[in-house]
Amino acid sequence: MVKYFCLLFSLTLTTSVFSQSTSLTFNPKTRFQKIEGFGGAIFYYGDWISSNPNSDKIYDYLFKNLGTTILRLGNEYMNEGGDNPGLATSAKIVAEANKRTPTDLLLSTWSPPAAYKCNHDTRNHDTKATLDSNKKGEFVYGDYAKWWYNSILQYDYRGMPIKYLSIQNEPNWGPGYEGCIFMPKEQVIYDDTLKRKVRVASYGEAFSRVFDTIYKYKSHLTIMPKFLGPEVFGIEKKWGPNITDYTQNMDLSKCYGINHHLYTGGSSKNANSYIGNLKYLHESYPTKPLFQTEYSEGDWLFTAQLIQNSLLVEQASSYILWTYAWPNSEGALISTENPSDKSHWQTKTGYKVTLKYYAVKQFTNFIKPNWQMIDITPSDTTLSASAFINPNNDSVSVVLINNSNERRSIKLNPSYFSISSGKMYRTSMNDSCVLIGNFNKDSITLLPKSILTISLKGKVSKNNNASNAINMHTIFDKPRSLIRPISKIKVLG
Repeated sequence: MVKYFCLLFSLTLTTSVFSQSTSLTFNPKTRFQKIEGFGGAIFYYGDWISSNPNSDKIYDYLFKNLGTTILRLGNEYMNEGGDNPGLATSAKIVAEANKRTPTDLLLSTWSPPAAYKCNHDTRNHDTKATLDSNKKGEFVYGDYAKWWYNSILQYDYRGMPIKYLSIQNEPNWGPGYEGCIFMPKEQVIYDDTLKRKVRVASYGEAFSRVFDTIYKYKSHLTIMPKFLGPEVFGIEKKWGPNITDYTQNMDLSKCYGINHHLYTGGSSKNANSYIGNLKYLHESYPTKPLFQTEYSEGDWLFTAQLIQNSLLVEQASSYILWTYAWPNSEGALISTENPSDKSHWQTKTGYKVTLKYYAVKQFTNFIKPNWQMIDITPSDTTLSASAFINPNNDSVSVVLINNSNERRSIKLNPSYFSISSGKMYRTSMNDSCVLIGNFNKDSITLLPKSILTISLKGKVSKNNNASNAINMHTIFDKPRSLIRPISKIKVLG
């Protein structure tokens, strides 16, 4: 028995200390998508952050230390002309975010007000509830568009100019909670809950009507939002209606970027199971910025690999997490507790920073808006590697993920980039995005089950003629003023 134990220990030790050598070559001459930004969502439970006695520290973690630049909000303008407490909470959070770092806002909606829903309820109760119809039997696209415009005005007036707008969260999903079904075009479908056929409004028509209304009155806004769509539930081609079903029925000249979630298209146990569908997205929309705007499943290492795959395969320009700050959850970046029930807190502060937070930070703290993904080639295909360069061409960030149980020895061989200095940061089961030392091209160790970000300073060679691979829209205005007197607001009746 002792002999068997010693042999087992020897094999385990050999596996953990074995070092596989891998060379990496990155080349800023070959460039791909520009980064719009990384971020998280705060919709439900925002008051758990703002009312926490340690809220300043939570804000520091979310908006200062993490390095995210996009905050996704849900449209809370439900009581037109009256009180909207959710708006006040959002305004407080956005103000705290901007104290710490410039933050772009993405506004989506889970449901329009009940007055514009066919069931006269913001919740769908697992039905195919859609827009209401007028006396002529026509869907109320015009009223819906006016509500959206007035919503943007309200956010604008409260110091929350909306940079990105998505008219409907998951239009192909009828949840028990707030929702609103839109099909790619007007059509009759069967409602499994109601046990009858129902007529459903068109996402493409609603999208255009909202865009046209806001664009017509954009002079009254701080900025003209960049429209994203169709923000479907997932990316599985066989789970319909799928993303291309929607975009084929949209005026894509009005759509700045394609956004989606990741609840279908792969398994939360294996980030590489998404690769086929991520490739399908890139091939379907090669000239549009691609936004992953909600996902929450998987542990810290899975999350890092899924972000990496989204950047490398989909060539996503943005990745936004759902459980940014979420009640009592290891899946959240910040796990929060109810400030109104302190007697049941499991922590002294009412919040906990999880390991997933630090895994995400390996990207968000080192890759910023307008940085561009560049080519990087590992000699070993089992190593996951991505690289990004800043607009001044003097900084490069390399993100390496080791999913194996083997230690890796890495040698970095840049082309067309002269390195002057660098720092290395690691997240593992025992490290929380910690600085592990200065960059040394001949001495880079990647531990088993770990993420390593190498932040480099230097310069691109003069013979580099790299060009941007993404065609960006130019019809959107530059920012003007931030807050104007309410008397100047043009509300549509």
